[in-house]
Amino acid sequence: MKLLLFFLSSLSCSIALASSQWRVEEVYAYEIRSSIIEFQVASGGCTHKSDFTLRLKRNRLNHVNDLLLIRERPDYCYAYIPSGTIIGYSYSELGLPPDAPVAIRNPTREVRSGY
Repeated sequence: MKLLLFFLSSLSCSIALASSQWRVEEVYAYEIRSSIIEFQVASGGCTHKSDFTLRLKRNRLNHVNDLLLIRERPDYCYAYIPSGTIIGYSYSELGLPPDAPVAIRNPTREVRSGY
């Protein structure tokens, strides 16, 4: 009985940890302009900017700011949105001066076809 209770409590802890883990977002596309960076990301209809964190690493060797978009909360909705949605971050939100050099480090993926 004690073994069964230990197993069940371990299982529930691992499920809770797995659901709270973040993942690097595969983006459909991104656009870097002088004052804003926009990402086109997958969405089932419930994706919001607050679901993401943008990690900034200042590369001191080449003076480029490496950016990585992290999805902290998954979108569990089921709307058919083949092109996803756009989320944007201003340079001022990131603490960067306008036209600062940036490099997006996220992997990319193809936009779903609309058939």
